[in-house]
Amino acid sequence: MGGSSSSERQPLLDEPINPIISARLKSHAARAKMKTHVKHGKATLSSSVVTYDPAVLATWKVFGLVKGTCFTNPRILYMNASLILFAMMVAISVFCIVPDIQTMNPDSFYKIVYYFKVFIAFMLGLFLSNCVSRWWKTVVALTDFFLIIRKFAWLCNANDIPKHRRDSIQRLSLLSCCLLENEVTGFWYIGAKDQSVPEEKWRRMVEYCTSVGFAFPEEMTALESVHMQDRSAVVWTWIGVHIGECEKLSGPIKSVFTNLGNEAIACIKKMKTFVTMQLPFMYSHMLALLVHLNNVMLAFASGLSIAVLVGDCSVGLGYGGFPRNMALVYRGIQSIIVALLGLMVQPMLYQAFLEIAATLCDPFTDPVYGLPLLDYVEELRIQLREFNELAGHDAAWLAAAECPDAPAEDGSFRFAAAVDEMKSSRAASRSS
Repeated sequence: MGGSSSSERQPLLDEPINPIISARLKSHAARAKMKTHVKHGKATLSSSVVTYDPAVLATWKVFGLVKGTCFTNPRILYMNASLILFAMMVAISVFCIVPDIQTMNPDSFYKIVYYFKVFIAFMLGLFLSNCVSRWWKTVVALTDFFLIIRKFAWLCNANDIPKHRRDSIQRLSLLSCCLLENEVTGFWYIGAKDQSVPEEKWRRMVEYCTSVGFAFPEEMTALESVHMQDRSAVVWTWIGVHIGECEKLSGPIKSVFTNLGNEAIACIKKMKTFVTMQLPFMYSHMLALLVHLNNVMLAFASGLSIAVLVGDCSVGLGYGGFPRNMALVYRGIQSIIVALLGLMVQPMLYQAFLEIAATLCDPFTDPVYGLPLLDYVEELRIQLREFNELAGHDAAWLAAAECPDAPAEDGSFRFAAAVDEMKSSRAASRSS
C-alpha cells in the first residue's frame, strides 16, 4: 500500500515546472511582497473604515459596531483607564489619610470642572467644525485629482494617441499618485534631525514603483535631485513633454491637456495645503490642555467623592460605633456607581472628539481611520487598463454588440460608420 502511494506521488514531484510559469509566479510573489512591505503601517481598504451604511446608524445595530469606533481607539482607552486608576488612587489615599472623611465636601472641585466645560464646548466645537471642513476639502481635491487622470486616459484614447505615449502618460500619472502618497504621509519628518525614517520611506517607494512598472530606475534617480515634497508635481512636467511631442494633436486639444495638467498640479497643492496649514498652534494647544486638565480635575474630584461615599457606607454599616443605617449604604453605593459612570463617559466624550479632530487634520497616516491612498491608486490603475482594453475594440463590433437586430439606419450604426471613416482618414493621412 505504501509503495503504490509513493509511486503515485513520485511523478508529481519529478514533473518539471514550466520556466515561464515559474518566472511569472516568482515575479508576482516578489511584487506582492513589495506591496505588503510598502503598505506596512498604512491604511488599507481591509483595515480602515472608509465606507459604511448610514441606515445602520438609525438602528439598534449601532451598539454592535466596534471596528473604527472610539471604543477601539487605543489612545482613548489608555486615557480612560489612566483616569480611572488615578481616581482610585486618590480615593484610597484620601480615605486612609483623612480622618472623618465623611465630613468632607467635594462639590467645590466639581465647580471647577463645570467652569471648564463652557470653554471646552465652545473651543472644541469650533475646532472640530474647521477640521471637518478641511478634511472634506482634502477628499474633494483627491477625487478631482483622480478624475483628471481619468480624463487624460479618455482624451488619449479619443484622440488616438500612439500607444507608447498613451501608456507613458498613464504610467507617469500613476507614479505621481504614489509620490503624492509618500509626500502627504511624510510631512511630519520635514526638518527632523533623524532623517532615517523618510529615507527608508523613499527607498520603499522606489522599490515599489519600479517593481509594479510605474517608473524606471533612471526616473527615480532623477527625482532624488528634486525636493522630497515637490516630486509628485514635477512628474507632470514629463507628462507635458509627452503631450507636446504628439504632432498629430491639434492646438485646441493640446490646450485641453495643458489645462488638465494645471488642474492636476493645483489639486496636489490643495491637498498639501489642507494637510499642513492648520489652526494656530496656540489655539489647538490651549484646547488640548483644557481637555486634559478637565479630565484630570474630574478624576481628582471623583476620587474625593468616592472616598467620601465609602466613608458614608462605613458609617451606615456601623463602623466606628455609629448605628447601622442601610439607607445611607444604599445611597452611597448608588452615588459611587454614578460617579464611576461619569468618570468613564465624560472624559471619553472629550477625548474622543479631540481624537476625531486630530484624525481629520491628518487624513492619510492613521492605519485605521486614514484614507487608503495606495489602494485607491491600485483601483485607478485597473480602471485605466479597462479603458485601454475597451478602446481597442472595433467600433462596428461595439455597435453590433449593443443592438444586433437594429436596422441599418439606426443611430449607433451611423456613429460606428463615422468612427470607421475617421480612423480610415487618419490612417491614410499617416501613410501619406
